[in-house]
Amino acid sequence: QLALFTGRVRKELDYTLDRGRVREFFAHIVTAEDVVHPKPHPEGLLKILDGRDPATAIYIGDNVDDALAAQSARIPFVGILPHNREARRERGPLLSGLGAIAIFSDVRKLEPWLKRLVPARSGGAALPARRPKGSDGTHDCPRHEQASARVRSGEYRP
Repeated sequence: QLALFTGRVRKELDYTLDRGRVREFFAHIVTAEDVVHPKPHPEGLLKILDGRDPATAIYIGDNVDDALAAQSARIPFVGILPHNREARRERGPLLSGLGAIAIFSDVRKLEPWLKRLVPARSGGAALPARRPKGSDGTHDCPRHEQASARVRSGEYRP
């Protein structure tokens, strides 16, 4: 079941969902107007979970606020950042340092990865809390360790 938590207001999101013809795929949608506390606060994610175990969910995002919200809600996080873009070089190591279990260049790579990670018969097995270092090459930024250290030390603050 797919749900969506966005920092956008409903009117902006409606335009995007209708233009992409993807509204029908989301069972639950939480926008900036539905929460008191915006990202990186986990309020929107907690609304979506509605008491369910966060380890059985996955949050996909492309920025530090997404990773921080997922971390606070204790939901495994996957980053989507295009290859060969400045955003990947800058944000990739930060997302990884904040616990991203994987970082992909394209959201279409997520489904095959999930199928390998959680077999269909597992009955909703929990995802790993964090991607093991060097596990599957899903993060390829050379500055990973340096940026991760900045996040862990508290030097980086969004």
